Amino acid sequence: MSKKLLFFFCFSLASLLTFVHESKNYSSDILNKNGWGASASGLLPSVNSILINGTHKYNIGKGPLVKKPNGSGFLHKVSIRKEDYKSEKLALPVRSVAYQYWIALVTALDNISLNNRSYITYNFKKIIVIQDFLLLFSWLLMTNFATYFLLKGLETRTNRLVIFFLLNVLNYMYLGNRQLFTNGITDSALAPSLWIISLIIFTISILKKSFLFLIISALSLGFTCLIRGELVFPAIVGISLTSFWLYKKFKKYKYFTLILVLLTPVLINGTYNKAVFKKFVPFRMQSGQNLLEPIGQCRNPWGIKYSDKWFGDYMKDKYNLPYLSFQTDSVATKEYLRHLSNDPFFFVSCYKQRLINVLGTKHVLISILLVFLIIWFKRLNYSQLIPFTPFWFSLCGVFILPFLNSLPRIYESFFIVIKGFGLVGGTLLLAELIKIFQKFTTKSVSKPV
Repeated sequence: MSKKLLFFFCFSLASLLTFVHESKNYSSDILNKNGWGASASGLLPSVNSILINGTHKYNIGKGPLVKKPNGSGFLHKVSIRKEDYKSEKLALPVRSVAYQYWIALVTALDNISLNNRSYITYNFKKIIVIQDFLLLFSWLLMTNFATYFLLKGLETRTNRLVIFFLLNVLNYMYLGNRQLFTNGITDSALAPSLWIISLIIFTISILKKSFLFLIISALSLGFTCLIRGELVFPAIVGISLTSFWLYKKFKKYKYFTLILVLLTPVLINGTYNKAVFKKFVPFRMQSGQNLLEPIGQCRNPWGIKYSDKWFGDYMKDKYNLPYLSFQTDSVATKEYLRHLSNDPFFFVSCYKQRLINVLGTKHVLISILLVFLIIWFKRLNYSQLIPFTPFWFSLCGVFILPFLNSLPRIYESFFIVIKGFGLVGGTLLLAELIKIFQKFTTKSVSKPV
């Protein structure tokens, strides 16, 4: 391993350990707040009672994520007797099956180490710390590898160790403000790190021209789409554009194989729901609600409001349907399509308004401009743009999803990637300014008096 490569790996590891140390403290802050950021979001099983400080207490909520008696947040850790689990038959598909697998995996490994066969312990603080660790690891991996592969194809006089040092200092300054640590026990906390790691594998497969790695990355993206279903749209578009842009002779069967592999986890989940619930639900319930309700983000002639309460009241008053059911989902989808066909120009106007709001999110537009500025400044060719592949995928998401929604939570994966590449672009531009300054000072010193 070269000294330069060894340096940025060691620096990243040191930074990572520092950030993980900080995230341990911040995980308590997340669990100490009430609301969506630390809610179970219907992702955890129902139980009859929990164990708090060695005493059994009946659980008021649906799952083991329980509010403290004083209302100052949620318990960091609870234990449940195995016989206290409610053996309920599921009436509807789960909200995020992939995130349930994640919680089950961490909890199972934790309980193996505890070696207690009578109880199952949920350590929510540990789950959040591991989620933060994955996010930090993927961020540092993305920014350092993008810079490394980009510099391999560039002729630059600036010492590359200086560039990596500047990059990681900027990483530390940005991440030191805990810009990424905003989620608790919710599916939005895991999606960004898996999105980044999947796209890093995709980028490496292009650089190494390995179709096997392309398959692995497509499968990983498909699993990520089971966490946040909206990611499937930029994933398909990104794979399509990359396949036909980079591979002029890319065989069609390979492209369709990638798309099929991407959709395999989704199709398996939909087939399972079809067998159990007699309905093909590939992602999760509430797809109809997530189409109809966001119309309320814009002024509309139908009186639709962007509110879960409004949606529940509307379905009950107009259709006599519950907030969540297969029929509710179907009715909401049909009503959305009816509005779309009757007034398509409204949706075009709404798209523009949402896109402006999304691009106006803190640091997003600046990061995009920094990336395009370094591309223009260095006159990068097609092959030199390959390290920016995660950026292109995420940019697709930013421009596609405003057709559906402008809820910041569904854009988190894209924002994190775009901001990371903004730091990469800013670092390279700063290095160029240093080079220009050095060149100017050298001329000034060598100029005869």
